[in-house]
Amino acid sequence: MENDNKTFFLRKLAEGTFKNKTHVISYRDAEGKMWGVPEDEGNSDYQEYLRWVAKGNTAVEETI
Repeated sequence: MENDNKTFFLRKLAEGTFKNKTHVISYRDAEGKMWGVPEDEGNSDYQEYLRWVAKGNTAVEETI
């Protein structure tokens, strides 16, 4: 379910930390739990993220 109030995060990782990626897309739910968003065209959360960015939103950058 799409939520216009959802904020996505672009969490920067040390190189190669997670499956050889340098970042992870995530969002925090209403209870405060952080969820990862796989960069997979077939994933509904990733599709929601792409629509969210297309609307002019920018992910909050964090370094972890």
